[in-house]
Amino acid sequence: MNSIRSTLRTGLVVATLAVFLAAGVATERGVRQALLDDLDQTLRERARWVTSTVELTEEGLDLGFKEFALHEFEPGEGASLLQLWHADGTVLYRSPSLGKFDLVRPEAGAEYLVSERLSKQRHTRTIRLRFIARIDPEYMDAPAAPVVSMTLGRDMASVDALLSRLRVLLAVVGLAAALMMLLFVRVVVRRSLRPLEQIASEISALDTHGLSRRVEAAQIPLELVPVVRRLNELLERLHAAFERERTFSADVAHELRTPLAGIRTSMEVELSQPREAQSYRRTLGESLSLVLRMQGLVETLLQLARFDAGLIRAAPENLDLAELTRSLMGAAEPRATARGLTVHTSLEQATPVRADRALLATAIRNIVDNAISHADDRGRVRVEVTPQASHARLQVSNSGAQMSTA
Repeated sequence: MNSIRSTLRTGLVVATLAVFLAAGVATERGVRQALLDDLDQTLRERARWVTSTVELTEEGLDLGFKEFALHEFEPGEGASLLQLWHADGTVLYRSPSLGKFDLVRPEAGAEYLVSERLSKQRHTRTIRLRFIARIDPEYMDAPAAPVVSMTLGRDMASVDALLSRLRVLLAVVGLAAALMMLLFVRVVVRRSLRPLEQIASEISALDTHGLSRRVEAAQIPLELVPVVRRLNELLERLHAAFERERTFSADVAHELRTPLAGIRTSMEVELSQPREAQSYRRTLGESLSLVLRMQGLVETLLQLARFDAGLIRAAPENLDLAELTRSLMGAAEPRATARGLTVHTSLEQATPVRADRALLATAIRNIVDNAISHADDRGRVRVEVTPQASHARLQVSNSGAQMSTA
């Protein structure tokens, strides 16, 4: 089972590391590009100066830059590298900083910058170009100016060392930031999930006797408000269902207790002394009537239980509510007549409805039976069906029962 806490921690830490890694790579590349741009600008300026000092005279090509004390071309760390070629490939000049190595002669075309390695340990940045030497104004019979090839470079050791230190610094800072972020994420996630723990604690404290309580939504994050609302709605439905269950159980107990008490009383009276056969028959008939009533009640309960469990599915059909009620009243009227009740019906007008015939008949039968059972002898029972605009109305009433004041 996945944990929200571990998922959040892992996700935040991985995301943070990814951001730090991307930022570190971008920083390293940005610094490296800035250093290369600065170095390239220096190489271009130096190359223009060198080319401006190369001149064709009567004695031949004069490399004017050699007259200056150029310590940058001496061997050493960070030294500049320079090599010139004549058009026929003859080397015109090699700086002392080259040692035993040679630079790559430029091919035809415009100047271009490139990074290259003279060896595994020696990394350089060079500019390659071809240019036409200047002609000495005093050289009156000078031939066409020669084309000179030049490669000018700079040792990248200092730049590589700086980038290496930058990478180490970024790695250390990133690792330290990741550890700090891990601790920060741990605290934030724990505090963020505290409302969930509070809700879980409140839910665990609920039982069948505390369904009237509700989870408070005042101090929880907005994201959890819909969850708490749905939970409170569920608790409301459960509470209502338990209340209906208690009421139903009480009603069933009352309905069963009355006929059972009647049967017990009749039998105890009959058994209290010897009686004639006619008296026994009358008592047994009354007991049978009570048993049949109890049987009908139990069958109704079983049918409702099957319906709630999904074992019985409603099969709606088009019915006439008035006609269905008339057919059921035919079975109920003999019982009402035996108690001296007067039954008034208003079932003449056709009242179309759509419902399950068996379930609707059970409901009507129970309502009419209750009206007959809970009316005083020689009372009245009225059953009326009235069509409405979008539904039908079934109204069953009785004259009521007097309550003893004793």
